[in-house]
Amino acid sequence: MKFLSGPVLRARRRSPLILHRSAAGADRALSYARSVPETPLREWPARPVASNRRRKRRLLGRRRRRLLLRVALLALVILVGFRGYQYVNAYNDLRQAHATLRAAESALDDERLAMTPTRAGELRDSLDGAEGRFGSARDLIAGDPLARAAEHLPFVGDQVTASRRLAGIGEEAARLGQSAAGVLITFGEPPGEGNSLQSLVEFLYRAGPAFAEMEETAARIRDERSGVAGNRLLAPLARARDDIDRALERVDGILVDYGRARDLMPALLGYGGTQRYLILPQNNTELFPSGGLMSSYGVAEFEAGDLGPLLFEDFAVLFSRWQSGGGQYVEPPRPLRDHLLRTTSWGLGEAGWYPDFPRSARQAEFFTELGGVEPVDGVIAIDLFFMEGLLDLVGPIEIREFGVTVTSDTVTLMSLELTRDEMIPEEGRKVFLSYLAEAAFPAIFEAPRDRWDDLLAFFQRMADEKHIQVYSHDPATQELIEELGWDGGLAPGRDDFLLLADTSVNSTKLNLVVEQSIDLELRFNEDTSVDHVVDVTYRNELPTWAAGRDPELVQRLMLDGLYGDYLRLFAPLGSTLDSLLIDGQGVGAEAVEQEMGLLSFGRYFTVSPGAERRVSFAYDTPNLVEQAGGLFHYRLVMQKQAGTAGAPVSVSLVLPEGAVLEYATVDGQIAETRGVTLETDLSVDRVIEISYRLP
Repeated sequence: MKFLSGPVLRARRRSPLILHRSAAGADRALSYARSVPETPLREWPARPVASNRRRKRRLLGRRRRRLLLRVALLALVILVGFRGYQYVNAYNDLRQAHATLRAAESALDDERLAMTPTRAGELRDSLDGAEGRFGSARDLIAGDPLARAAEHLPFVGDQVTASRRLAGIGEEAARLGQSAAGVLITFGEPPGEGNSLQSLVEFLYRAGPAFAEMEETAARIRDERSGVAGNRLLAPLARARDDIDRALERVDGILVDYGRARDLMPALLGYGGTQRYLILPQNNTELFPSGGLMSSYGVAEFEAGDLGPLLFEDFAVLFSRWQSGGGQYVEPPRPLRDHLLRTTSWGLGEAGWYPDFPRSARQAEFFTELGGVEPVDGVIAIDLFFMEGLLDLVGPIEIREFGVTVTSDTVTLMSLELTRDEMIPEEGRKVFLSYLAEAAFPAIFEAPRDRWDDLLAFFQRMADEKHIQVYSHDPATQELIEELGWDGGLAPGRDDFLLLADTSVNSTKLNLVVEQSIDLELRFNEDTSVDHVVDVTYRNELPTWAAGRDPELVQRLMLDGLYGDYLRLFAPLGSTLDSLLIDGQGVGAEAVEQEMGLLSFGRYFTVSPGAERRVSFAYDTPNLVEQAGGLFHYRLVMQKQAGTAGAPVSVSLVLPEGAVLEYATVDGQIAETRGVTLETDLSVDRVIEISYRLP
């Protein structure tokens, strides 16, 4: 029977107990089977021998592939584990290298030129180790096939690329630090013969190769930095990128300053031939736009870094010699004539009428030549703030001619007392400042090496604050002076501009005690014009200052204490003056003139002892706001008057209706605002930028 063939039959043979438990059961099964219609079963074809072989090969292939997959997975696990071990070590190396860099940066910042050669050598060695650790990490990431593959993935690729490039930047930064340490080792080498400034010039030349290496390394860092993604980095990588940007900015500033100093100092100090400079000590207690009354002058000669004899003379002696020789009358600017000079000729004392120092310097040269002084190659002006800072740096100076020792705390008042004192040498009044300058200038040339860093920083701060200003007839030298910001020149441009220039016209020293503050309101209009309201408040603090002082001295210096000032506000051409008020009363401008590419509004006023006065200018200027990308941008340059301490400034912003302030910056830094008011001062020139959006 066919239905018992095949597997059923085989089951029957293997399990007879299941099919035949009893004879009765067997009979019933047979009877049932006969009653069921016979259905033929499909025959199982016999497999050919070749087919069985292929089946076996397929099974064997699958087993081999599974084995290979297991081996590959095991290798991958081993590789990842090994790479993980390597990356853990690399991470630890990076942390150690980063700590070395930060420690080196801190040491260079703190010690600077005071660092000993031994210390600089140790620093260079530690940075050499950091360079190796950064390089190993970079090579690990660059040589890892998994990392290379990951660089092609969205987002993850940015992190891998940034990690590789940042490790390379760290390697270059360590090299940069080694070059800086090399500069300090060079600085520590024994100097040649000569004064301090000659040794400094020698150092600048000897350090040239190290600075060249730093420039090349900084260029490579900038190239690597350009490949780091902008806004898609994880926080640690973003912080590292921002740290690099800040460090690069500082390094670039150092390299630029080095290059300028290397080129400027030899030019100023006569390394290309003798240089003669007119020296102008400006008395800023009697304020003029250039920095102060030019109460005396001197001539200094520099040759190959040597300072020749200093010859100073009182401006009254110069004026007398000029007039006694049949001197001509020089018409002064009208405000000087009306409020100060009357019928007297314009002379050296008032040459600082212009807030643009190069122009005032040329005016001073004109008057000294009228008095018989030979032409000079340039002009250097300093004020009493400069003298205070210099004495603080070099220490007290003895003025033997007057039998006094001057310190940073006493120099200003002593200068005023001895200037007005009748018991002074025969050369005439005002001569004390000449003796002081004669004693102070050599102190600069004799400064010890461990004070050079402080001396250079002092000169840059004084230039930033306009307490020293330099002018040269040589165009290349003057360009370097301007790049360093030592020129004291006006800097109007296509942006908004504001300068307040005071001229003391009552022949008193009241700028010593008169305090000033400035409130500026800027109202932005939809036609891109800006309305300005500038309130300048003056407080005459003479009663407070005079309390407890010798009344005779107070009277000699301050006369009756009435402060007389001619104030000019400089604004862009095209501005329109709407009103000029004094204490809320309309008085108008005495003069509206174009000067030095700007428009000036001028007014004379007085402030009694103990009183307060507010002078208010209201004017508008067109086309000051630019639109780009849906934002409105505005930029204001507020220039400081030379010779002033730095008045506090409050700036109120009145935006168009519905406008939203996006940001406000002062000198490129996000400003702290109280609503829409900025607080700053005019200790240096300020640049204010704002951006807003209209609905």
